[in-house]
Formats: sequence, C-alpha cells, structure tokens
Amino acid sequence: MKISDCDFSNHCVVTKMPFKWKRKTERVPVSPERMKLAVREVVNGSKLRTTAKTRNGESESFQPNYNTSQIFNNEQENLLGEYLLKAANMNYGPTTKETRELAYSFALANGVSPATWANKKAASRDWLRGFMGRNNYLSLRTPEATSLSRSTAFNKHTVGEFFTLLREVMVRHSFEPSAIYNCDEAGVQTSHKPWKIISKKGQKQVAKVTSAERGTTVTICCAANATGNSVPPVFIFPRKNVQYYMTAAPPPPRSLAVTHASSWVTEENFEKYLTHFIKFVKCSLDNKVLLILDNHNSHMSPNGLDICKNNGIILLTLPLHTSHKLQPLDVSVSLTHSWLNPGKTINLKNIPTLAGRAHQRAFTPLNITKGLEHTGICPYNPNIFSDADFASASVTDRPNTGIENQQIRVEAVNHVPNEPGNEDEDIAGPSTSDTNIGEATHITPPKNAVTSLKTPEEVRPYPSAPRRKTQGKRKPTRTKILTDTPNMEEIKEDCSKRREKKDAKSAKKRVFSSVTKPSIKKSINCV
Repeated sequence: MKISDCDFSNHCVVTKMPFKWKRKTERVPVSPERMKLAVREVVNGSKLRTTAKTRNGESESFQPNYNTSQIFNNEQENLLGEYLLKAANMNYGPTTKETRELAYSFALANGVSPATWANKKAASRDWLRGFMGRNNYLSLRTPEATSLSRSTAFNKHTVGEFFTLLREVMVRHSFEPSAIYNCDEAGVQTSHKPWKIISKKGQKQVAKVTSAERGTTVTICCAANATGNSVPPVFIFPRKNVQYYMTAAPPPPRSLAVTHASSWVTEENFEKYLTHFIKFVKCSLDNKVLLILDNHNSHMSPNGLDICKNNGIILLTLPLHTSHKLQPLDVSVSLTHSWLNPGKTINLKNIPTLAGRAHQRAFTPLNITKGLEHTGICPYNPNIFSDADFASASVTDRPNTGIENQQIRVEAVNHVPNEPGNEDEDIAGPSTSDTNIGEATHITPPKNAVTSLKTPEEVRPYPSAPRRKTQGKRKPTRTKILTDTPNMEEIKEDCSKRREKKDAKSAKKRVFSSVTKPSIKKSINCV
C-alpha cells in the first residue's frame, strides 16, 4: 500500500486494511498534515510512544487516514478519472477489464507499476474497487445501445442548423408555446420487456413470464405542445381492415385506429393523422401552428404537404439521426406497460387498453414541458447542449485541409520578422502556425532530471475514425422547413422522379413477363 503525497526514501509501509473503514469511537481524528509530520519523525528515528505523547492531544487519536490500494497519486488518479469520463461521453467507455488494462499501461508508463500486475498485465480488482471508492463521481452503468450514425450525427454544426431554422420560423410567425407541437411515433409490442424482480441472491437464472418470444408491433402516433396538452393518439394496427376491437375497448378518449400490413407509418396513414391532428388543434391559415417531427420519408408526401400548407401547419424536421437528443417526446416521455394476468397472453385486443393506461401516465404536463425545455425548443435555448454532449461526434472529426491550410502556409511563408526596435510586437520569434510546437521546441532532458508525467491519453489515445475513401451517392438529408415553397417544389419534383422510375421499372417487368411466358408454353408443348 502507499501513503499518498509522502516521499519516504528506502521505506515501504504495507498494511492490510478494509475497503470501507468504519469509526468505532467518538474520538476526533487527526488531520492528514499532523499524521504526515508524525510519520516523518518516526521514520527519522524518533520513538513511536514519544511522538504519540508529544503530538497527540487528550481528545485526539491517530487513526488510519490513508487510502487503500492506491498506486497512483491524486494527480494521476484525477487524470485517469477525466479520461474515463471523456471516453464515456464519446460513447466508447471502457469496461472494468479494459479499465484495469489501461491502469496497468498507465502505471507502466509512469514507472509505478506493482510487480503483481505484470502477471495478467492488468491492475488488480482490489485496486479498481479502491479507485471507484475514492472517486465517487464514477459509477458502473449499463449503457444504452447507440448506433454509430446517431453518435456521429449529433454535432455542433448539425444542431446549429436546426436551431437557426427554429429561430427563423419563430420570428417569422411569432408562435406562442401553445402553438408549438412535437409529433413522434412509438411501437407498442404484445411481448413486453420484464422489469427487475426480487429473487434469491446468487441465483444464476431468474425468469419472468412474457406473452411470447417475439410479439406483434402496433404503432402509436402522438403529439403534444409546449404547454403540456396532448392530441389523442392514432393507432396503426397490422391488419388490412379496421376491426371492432380497435375502438371497442377503452382506449385513450377520441383516439383513431388505422391499418397497414406491417403497422408502419406510410404516406397515406400520415395524411390521415394530419386530418386527425387538424380536427383537435383547430389550426387554420389565421391560426398557424408549428409541428416539429423527424425526417422520415412518410412525412414528405406531396399530398401531406398540401394539407399542411392549406391548414396553417408549419412543418420543421429534425436533423437525421438526432431524435434521441432533439426529439422532446423521446427525451422525457416513455410508453411502458405491464401484464399481470396469469395464464393469458397479450393480443392485439388488449393493446388499446394497455397503451391507454401508459398514455395517461406518461403524457403528463410536467413530462411534456420538461421534454421541450431539455431540448432547448421552448423556451428557446440554442446553448442547451454542452461540449460533453457533442463529444461522441469528435470521433469522426477531420483536420482542416485544402484552402484553409493553403492560407495558413501562405501566412507562414510571407511572415516578415520584426525590425530592430519592434521586438515587443513579436517576442515569440518566427511563426510556428504550420509546425508542431512540441516538436519544434523539443529539448533533451538531462540524465538526472525527472521525466514528465505521462497522461492516459498518451498511453491509449481516444478513438478516432480514419478518413473515408469514397463519398456516398445519397444526398444528405438535412433539417428543413418542409412547408416553405422551394422545399415543397423540390420534394414534389423528387417524388415525381421516383414515381417515373418506379413506373418504368414495372413496365419493364411486364414486358419481360409477356416475352418469357409464350416461350415457356412452347417448350412445354414440345415436350
């Protein structure tokens, strides 16, 4: 073990102590400074009892105040903790095993690695336990699976474009909070995910009954505004026709049921939802509303845009792959249900009732308003996200190339040293804008000099993606105001091109089938 911040040459104190020491008396502990002075006196030759009598008061006693299993000093542990936090913010947080391997490499680089760590080339579990106890701002968490697209798409540039358009549309139409709506879709399955239960400690397998291995999904479309009011939901069932049970059971009041073979949100179903939305919001050309929604293709149908344009709905789309942080209903509202009916399974007839209960519990005014507040939409706050929120996008950051680097090189070449008498203007000497300062000012340290502290980032750099070799052919889908005339015309033109391409493909299929069928009949007759 090691007493931190003490420098005792040729002395080693090894003590076995519990990880969490508990006080057994009410005597006042000694401060760390007095303890260090007392230890130094004993190391220098003073007797233990003499030192205790001279430095120990009647109401004080020497008690252990050093850390258990501490190998690094406080500065090194702070650097290691900051590295772990930044790696977690980048969505590349290390596991406990990877943290122990990192600690071994970090200790080896700084010359403080214990001999016992060399066998497994990793720090001990005791060290990790003590490290987590000393740095209580760290904890072991279960991460949420986040795709690479979502991790890299949420960056300052993309989010800044969204807030610029949001401010533009807010200034243009002067929307009140009651006129700012957010629309989102969620899937409700007949097989729910069980919650944690209380069971025997140490038991390896703990089970709980669910309706099926894989359930059927029903899509529910919801909308709410910045004052906490919500629109009755729309259910999309995986059926061809609307059945009586879709509205006969007690669903949320005045909800609507539509169908689709796969329960997806299609252009036709979204147009039905817009009609349902207009019915309850009472919007018009004189009473316009702002509807913020994701960038799904079903939201960009020409007929749907015409419905919005004629009824005073301004559609603003979120940037692609950013709904996990910019979608208010994704941030603060969660539809979850449970099933406690022994011997029976959940079917589609039970979905309206279960979803209705979950909708009433989740769509509260507090949850809705907190979602719009934490995303910076209402009240408007473009600085709601910190640098830690954008850390995951730094993995794909690229250095400046092309014109910017050429300008920097030109400035460096054209730099003229100051004339005698103007030394105050350029004390640092020649320009180093195109060179690495660390390499340019490298000085070889003497043999007896103490080497500089190696940081965890130097031992194991943060993840960085390589440069892409080719660019994708698909157009990047950015945030936009869909109901603006230029955007509407562009969307209608793209839809017409896709329709012509689809018709040509189907016509080609018909021609091919008409040519091949007679030849097949002739071959059959010949046989």
